[in-house]
Amino acid sequence: MKNPKYRQEYTFPTEAQRLQWHVLRRVKATGLLWNKASDGWLNIHGLTAHNRTEAFDGLVQTGQVMELSVTGISQKCYIPSSAKPILEDVIEGTHHKKRCELIAPLDSLIWDRKLIKALFDFDYKWEIYTPKEKQKYGYYTMPVVYGADFVGRIELQYNRKTEKLTIENLWLEPWFKETNTFHLALNRTIKRLEQLNFLTAKG
Repeated sequence: MKNPKYRQEYTFPTEAQRLQWHVLRRVKATGLLWNKASDGWLNIHGLTAHNRTEAFDGLVQTGQVMELSVTGISQKCYIPSSAKPILEDVIEGTHHKKRCELIAPLDSLIWDRKLIKALFDFDYKWEIYTPKEKQKYGYYTMPVVYGADFVGRIELQYNRKTEKLTIENLWLEPWFKETNTFHLALNRTIKRLEQLNFLTAKG
């Protein structure tokens, strides 16, 4: 028997409200989306281009999302209104220490890979379903984010005996200039992932 509280929380008076709820969840999960067909909308039953537009209009009117114009992109983009302080930091040029992160192939940040291409000129494909002879990088390469940019791809291997991660391949974007600071940040990130793999293996 289903929990009545669960039924109450996920029951909507109208179909439009249901779709608004799903669209808002996806915008929050990715951080930023546009109103175009993409993998970011997968598995939302009944979501068409028309009612997706209506959902965005409703979310803007109720102040739950903000509409943005992004230089170089003709399509309007949307962020959750809760992210406004982050947006203001970016606009004001607030300095933050550069972080290096490895992005898993199914991470919500890159659900909409066409948008990532438009924003960062970074073309990523998860090649796990690509025949080996047609793979350009490898079946499990991860995007590398450094600061505010996608700077490359990395392929790691975990050795269960030594409990160490090793870099099999590192492909950096042609425009990116390597520095010691970047490599130190990358190595720290790999160490964190190595510890997570160790804990997972032991668990």
